[in-house]
Amino acid sequence: MVEDLEPFEVSTEVADGLKWQHGDKVDVTVVDGQMHAKIRTGATVTVPKATRLRNAVGAQLSTGWDARVYGISLFTLLSTVEALLSASIRDPFELYHHVHVSEAAMCIGSGLGGKSSIRSMFKERFMDRQVQNDILVEIFINTTGAWVNMLLMGACATSLEPVDNRFDLIATGKAKACLVGGFDSQGLDINIKFSNMPANIQTRTPPLDANPIKCQGQWLASEKIRRSVPAPSKGLKTLVKEKDMGPSQSILSTMLSPALVKDADLKAVLDALSPSLASEIIESIVTILNNASELVTKETVNALKTVLSSVQPLIDSLSTIDLQGLSTAVEPLMTSVQSAN
Repeated sequence: MVEDLEPFEVSTEVADGLKWQHGDKVDVTVVDGQMHAKIRTGATVTVPKATRLRNAVGAQLSTGWDARVYGISLFTLLSTVEALLSASIRDPFELYHHVHVSEAAMCIGSGLGGKSSIRSMFKERFMDRQVQNDILVEIFINTTGAWVNMLLMGACATSLEPVDNRFDLIATGKAKACLVGGFDSQGLDINIKFSNMPANIQTRTPPLDANPIKCQGQWLASEKIRRSVPAPSKGLKTLVKEKDMGPSQSILSTMLSPALVKDADLKAVLDALSPSLASEIIESIVTILNNASELVTKETVNALKTVLSSVQPLIDSLSTIDLQGLSTAVEPLMTSVQSAN
């Protein structure tokens, strides 16, 4: 500014913001109970202007392709639908009848990301317009790809992807050595939007810091509605699959199978086991008991009775066993036994 502006009415919040930003270049006064601000010479004021767009064509659509056929203008979703239909897949969930969820990949790339969200985050804020609190996550390059499959995918911690790429490059022999890492920029705009989510903290008092909780729950947590881009769907431990490594696996995986529980005398086997396996035995038994509704027949009831009586000496020898928890787990089975008898 090369000269002072006339005073204008502002709210208390706006007056404080102007004062913080411009310091002594702004005078704030109160007239008849109303705040007034006066911008003085030397202050910097940003005024938007229009720019002429010389080249109006950025890309061309394929001949015959018309988004109006589907009734929506989200081209990535439309392209996804057409890709599935061209592969004779009418229902995407049909894939999971033949492919495990951990083996369904998403390979949708971008050069910039959500341009309209970037505009809202940076430009609309300076014009003091309302912007959604989670606008930050909509500017990530991989957010569009995440929205295509919110059952499994997310767009948080994108910088971790090079770790997965590194593994593939080394494993396939395409590279002998990899320098792996990631980076993100921090600034006022980014921090404000993180705060609106809220995804950053003050750390003034322990209750304000929720990040340790995230660290403990990230493997199993689910937001259920599956509409949160940074933390969607199920945790990692609920998505992994079991892989059969052959007969060298734990003795319990075979010993406590339903078929063996039904047909074999387990007492001799259990008596020969080391007491150090007691915790694993009990954990496996409790798992069976929790699914007792599918196993309760006269044969399995008798076999489970034998199992419990055989493991009892091991339970008594270990002070760390949660007897109350075991009793709670056994109670449904006892009810089923009484009904069967």
